[in-house]
Amino acid sequence: MESGQKINHERDKKHEKEQRRVRNVKQKDGIVMPVPVAKTDLPDGYANLLTSLKARIQQERIKAVLSANKALVMMYWDIGASILERQQSEGWGAKVIDRLPFDLKEAFPDMKGFSSRNLKYMQICRIMERTSISATHRCTNSMAQQPG
Repeated sequence: MESGQKINHERDKKHEKEQRRVRNVKQKDGIVMPVPVAKTDLPDGYANLLTSLKARIQQERIKAVLSANKALVMMYWDIGASILERQQSEGWGAKVIDRLPFDLKEAFPDMKGFSSRNLKYMQICRIMERTSISATHRCTNSMAQQPG
């Protein structure tokens, strides 16, 4: 390729690249917003990459939910243990269980699951955990089915 042709070719490539860039931008009220490239302009293998990424994201989302659920169950067991400890060592009664839901709701308004009934289930689960693993499993299943 001669020098003049090479310069023209490079200029044409730059112009084509600039045209592609302009096509992928939308302006509204002076604001430049990107527009996705048409699927027909994407390279081979893009669909495979997208499928792979979506599967990975879905797997990680499931792992995160399961991890959060495990952490919540552990927290419920610890709450049950804390209440039991205080009741046994300091003679706390039912008034504590009746008051805690209001104070916890005030501290964590976006969370559910701290009703008097659920706090009692947390205590029962902790007691059952000491006696049997299968009882703990039944307990966590029953807690998961209880409303608010």
